[in-house]
Amino acid sequence: MIFLANQQLEYRSLPFQASSDAYGSIYWMLTGLHTMHVVAGIGAIGLLAVRSVRARDHRDLHAWNGTISAFWHVVDVVWVAVFLTIWVIR
Repeated sequence: MIFLANQQLEYRSLPFQASSDAYGSIYWMLTGLHTMHVVAGIGAIGLLAVRSVRARDHRDLHAWNGTISAFWHVVDVVWVAVFLTIWVIR
């Protein structure tokens, strides 16, 4: 949630838009996708929390936990490309 709040502050302070140039387009696309990934991940964790409170048998939650964990670890791979594209190659 802190990331999302910080991202909104950053978006408001940027001196460029997606339509400004190629860098602006890449920046907005990659950070927008990352933001959507975080929102979806927070929703998935919330769903898992609700399911775990309501579940009578927690063994069936193991698959959910693994799926959500894999969803978050996609960031580990993608973040390298995002970091290089936005902050190093710029």
